Order: sequence, then structure tokens, then C-alpha cells
Amino acid sequence: MTVESPDLGRVKAAMAAADNALVGDLTTATESAVGGAWLGGLAARARGLQDTRVLVAGATVSASSSGFVLRAAQSTVPLSGGLVPAYQWPGVEFGARTRRVQIATHSGKGKPYTVTKMINRGLPSRQKTGQVVFKTASETVTEMVRIWVTTIAEGYEAAAAGGAK
Repeated sequence: MTVESPDLGRVKAAMAAADNALVGDLTTATESAVGGAWLGGLAARARGLQDTRVLVAGATVSASSSGFVLRAAQSTVPLSGGLVPAYQWPGVEFGARTRRVQIATHSGKGKPYTVTKMINRGLPSRQKTGQVVFKTASETVTEMVRIWVTTIAEGYEAAAAGGAK
């Protein structure tokens, strides 16, 4: 999601004109402030342990002089069942339809046979819109932009006060 306005354009221009040390300090402060709101929102909306382990674990915020990026489900450490959150998060976020499938297998003596199994039972019901990450982002992005702009303004005020001494 990209948010654009004349005020945000001025903030971006001010960040581009700032020296590297100030930009680094403001970037770190932004990641800390916005990251707290992002992780708190995700944790509050998580529906259970599965959401927490897949979607909230590995959630990060990266900031730059032109804005910030919200990420979730970035962990590449496989969970106990083998699911890797960074690659297989859509099933947890959007759900899946439970369905029956025929699986061909063989007995210990080698005789082939088929088994009917239900798959996707461990996932929530299918939804067109995301239930945790997407709803958290849509509800909190305005507040996060406000935090970002406030952090930059306070950083500039502190730098101006420090430079005047």
C-alpha cells in the first residue's frame, strides 16, 4: 500500500536533504516506533498459536528516507511439521477449503491400494481477504504514518536544538 500526499512529499524531501547521521538516527527511531505498533497490532489480532508462529514470528519494519515497509511471516525457520512461514503463509492468512483426496499407497507387503483422506483440516476456512496481517495493516497504517511523521519532526527538532547549543 502506498500513501501519498503533499505533506508526506515534504517529509520525504526533508529526509532526502538531511545528512546521513540524522537520517540513520531517524530511520532507527522510526523502525522502533512503528515496529512496536505493527507487532502489537499483529499480536492482538492473531487468532491462536498457529497465527502467532506463522504470521507474527518474523514480522519486521524496515524504514528508509522515503518511508517504511511492513512485513510479516518472514521467518525461514521450519516449524515442527515442516511448514516454512516465509513461503507458506497464505494458507494461514487466507485459509483453505477442506477436501477429500484419494491417495495411492501400498501395504507393507507391496500390495497397492487407495485411501481417502481429508486435507487442509488444520487451516482456517477460506476467506477472500486476509484475517490477520491484511486487516491489521488496513486498520493501523494511518496511525503508523502519523507515528513516522511525528518521529521525523521530533528528530529534526532535537537536531536543531542540539545544533543551536
